[in-house]
Amino acid sequence: MTDVFISYARTDLVENGGQRAARLVQQHRCLIRRIEEALKELEISVWRDTRLLSGQAFQDEINSAIRQSKVILVCWSPDSVKSDWVRAEASFGQNAKKLVPATIRTVEIPVPFNLIQATNFVNWTGSLAAQEWQQLVQSLSAKLDRPGLAEYCALSETATYEQLRTWLTQYKSDPLVEKVLKRASDLHLQELTGIVKPVAASATAQADDEANVLYDITLDQVVEILQDMGYRATAEREGPPRVKTRIAGMNAQIFAYNETNGKYSSIQITVLFQGAQGLSHETVNAVNALKRFCKMYLDREGDLVIEFDLLFRGGIHLENLKASIDLFEAYLSDLGKTIDEASGALKH
Repeated sequence: MTDVFISYARTDLVENGGQRAARLVQQHRCLIRRIEEALKELEISVWRDTRLLSGQAFQDEINSAIRQSKVILVCWSPDSVKSDWVRAEASFGQNAKKLVPATIRTVEIPVPFNLIQATNFVNWTGSLAAQEWQQLVQSLSAKLDRPGLAEYCALSETATYEQLRTWLTQYKSDPLVEKVLKRASDLHLQELTGIVKPVAASATAQADDEANVLYDITLDQVVEILQDMGYRATAEREGPPRVKTRIAGMNAQIFAYNETNGKYSSIQITVLFQGAQGLSHETVNAVNALKRFCKMYLDREGDLVIEFDLLFRGGIHLENLKASIDLFEAYLSDLGKTIDEASGALKH
């Protein structure tokens, strides 16, 4: 199943011919390519015909692609208005309630396809922050059942960690999770290493902020932090010191290490991943290569274990600690999809 089928005039037909016509054709093709690239940046799969072929086999391929697509994105231009192919594809999209129209050149959209408002890309510069791109994404979001798409596009390159964290919390199952995780984890790492300097604050605010820096932690503090984040958690002191909780719907244990007077300088979050029986070591290694901050391995029973370590030496701000737990939850929520992708890649 493909997300978006791009329909456009696949011939060199232009009204006046000559060099101007050739330039217009090239401009249209560049614009279509940019739209396709921008869609793929949003983890949207695209089918676009780039060949000038004919014949029954070719027609069957197009018919199959259009029927298996969730959205028919019709790019209207003077050429596409004259194209029987584009009109047929637009008609199919409209009847199947899959039609999303756009204009790539000033043109009067033919009846009845003008009943749906088209996004005007005539002056689009290719920016994902542009109003026309936001409008298109809004249209695609509902048809692709991806409510986080528009909000993702609204996240500028200067988005803060908190904005990224909020998006991750709301849209854990979106295919863009991996990209947002990387952006968030990079910001997190920069904050931890001091690459990103905080905005100047008053002496009182700085003192309050310093009070939230943890240089070690107790089991009760771990429980309190988890409960403040909405998790259920209990401390276990018999056997290895640890906290029991559930993260992303899975049983998790947070082991505490390097104890001094009841305080610990490091913790490790450990989860036995559910629904991953029968994995090969090759698949686990492939997933490890795609992920950061965590490690995973198969235990003696063949179950998948995921571990996430935090070191308090030098200090961890309370908000960074919570952010790390949020990242780990998003990681777990997305892991099943990543395992499937890694398994598929190895088969091919």
